[in-house]
Amino acid sequence: MTFVESSGKFSLTQSIEQTKLKFERVRPGFVAAEDGGFSEFLARAKKSYSSQSRRRLVLDVTGILQVKSLTGIQRMILSLARCFKSSMIEGGIRVAFAAFDGRSFREVQLVDANANVAPFGFLVLNTSFVFLHGDSLILAEPKLRGVEEFFVTIARLRRAGLRIVSVVHDLQPILDTAYGNAISEAFLVWWSQALRHSDMMVTVSRKVARDIACYVSVTSMLGLTPTRKLPVAYFRLGCDALLSKGEGTPNNELPADLETFYTVGTLFAYKGQFAVMTAMESLWAEGIKAKLVLVGMDLFRQAERMSLRAHPAFGALLFMPGYLPDAELAHALSRCGALIAASRYEGFGLPLVEAAALGCPVIARDIEIFQETSGGRAYFFADGGPEEIANSLRIWLKLTREQQLGYVPKESLITWRESARMLQAIILEEASSFSMDVGVEATLNLATSAEI
Repeated sequence: MTFVESSGKFSLTQSIEQTKLKFERVRPGFVAAEDGGFSEFLARAKKSYSSQSRRRLVLDVTGILQVKSLTGIQRMILSLARCFKSSMIEGGIRVAFAAFDGRSFREVQLVDANANVAPFGFLVLNTSFVFLHGDSLILAEPKLRGVEEFFVTIARLRRAGLRIVSVVHDLQPILDTAYGNAISEAFLVWWSQALRHSDMMVTVSRKVARDIACYVSVTSMLGLTPTRKLPVAYFRLGCDALLSKGEGTPNNELPADLETFYTVGTLFAYKGQFAVMTAMESLWAEGIKAKLVLVGMDLFRQAERMSLRAHPAFGALLFMPGYLPDAELAHALSRCGALIAASRYEGFGLPLVEAAALGCPVIARDIEIFQETSGGRAYFFADGGPEEIANSLRIWLKLTREQQLGYVPKESLITWRESARMLQAIILEEASSFSMDVGVEATLNLATSAEI
């Protein structure tokens, strides 16, 4: 067992929930001792980075080989893989790709950098991957199944001289237990093992880096002995994947005009689509005929989708296409009225920057991550419920199009090539924003009710 709940009175799920409450209380005033020069380091790396290091980057692409449609995390992995290979061809870095088969890593090649359907240009070879001493293995997404076997392999590779870099997208499954007990507990297992076996953690935003530091603090890891230093860095994600589709391909069943709002993301409560839907119902009741398109796959069961499909506005003012291919999404976002980013929590918010890159205005919840991602240039609504969204949309619809286009947050956008340069520089130069003291065994002392 890799966790401690000192009283013995609470289940693991209850302890996760109580730790979340403690985190929420501490986080607003929490300060991480960050390196003031790190942001300047990223700015330099973004412009140009070519390493003389002979160390090799090995990107774990296991997750992307197991899906037919890409989530935001897998879109990131695919984009970085393509940029890494391009940089390797140009002589900038040494890079390879590998996938875990449940027992060991297999060699993977990227043979088609333009493939848009599974397996997205990757070819798994029937040979074991040969790691070299000094390789940096980038674990690009959480591993929630077969964690024990996976980290036994990781521990063995680390003892053999590999440097393990874990990419953390967010801590949402242990900060929003609405995911369900099984996922929260599985994520906590992965999180504890990532703390134990990583030589560096890299997050997709400064906000998530701060979340990590705070969560480690509230789980009492700073009081454990012995400890070691764990560097934490962050970088930014690119936005140009959809731009490669040019004008895109229209989906003739969906509206794509200035009276249409889009949301993009997995249909789940914290993403905010249902709050947007409730806000739109208020507008429809007032005779406002703006349309809403909810783009995204379902998480778990499709009960919410089935319920919304029974809505009287479905097919006229409400549309739910599910997953949209990049070309269709690019066409819609480049022509619609605005993207609504209503999520209560994000690690980055990839749809926001992709929409902005296409010239689409962004209406966003006023939370820390959207301020960071947009550079403060989105049209923000107060962090509340459907009424705050509805009020914001009423005002938005009275703006001229010229005024609305002032909320396309382009100043903060970077390309995937620039994003890859940042990540390469962080890993090969061993740069970090701060370091945490973590227990060598990475035991998490979860909160109890007496501490909240």
